[in-house]
Amino acid sequence: MNGDIILELELIEQAAWGYCFRLRIENRSAVRLFVPTLKITDLRFHNSNHAAPLEWLTSMLVSGSSGGSAIESGATLQRDFDVRPCAVTEGSHNSPSGWDYNRWCLRLLRGEYSVWYDLLVDQTYFNSESHYRFGQIEELAKRNNATLWRGSVQSNVLSVYHA
Repeated sequence: MNGDIILELELIEQAAWGYCFRLRIENRSAVRLFVPTLKITDLRFHNSNHAAPLEWLTSMLVSGSSGGSAIESGATLQRDFDVRPCAVTEGSHNSPSGWDYNRWCLRLLRGEYSVWYDLLVDQTYFNSESHYRFGQIEELAKRNNATLWRGSVQSNVLSVYHA
């Protein structure tokens, strides 16, 4: 079902405190779709000097209860992600997108990075914050009179330089 949604990633701001990205999800299906909660850890940073995208580091374990959102046919959902390099002190930026900024960081070294968003929803789905599994988000979709979106989709790839 991955042709039914489109992910578009945009760089909103780049500053000493880090980066702000906006992710737009457009429902191109003919039905109301339910998309699980978008996680900052699905935002990928890859430097050509490394074999794999960087791993997100956290300073705290947090539980949440959000399961996702329903998107009407033809509608768009968006979420902003503020990204903190680990070298930036926690609490040094008042993030409008929420507590994710101080919770998560990336060990960004000087250089160019490819950045994209990966969304995967299949039988192995697990949200480490809400602890929802695939069956639970299927139930949430039904309660929202929506079809659970399933599949794998990647946003466009942006290039950013970290100094």
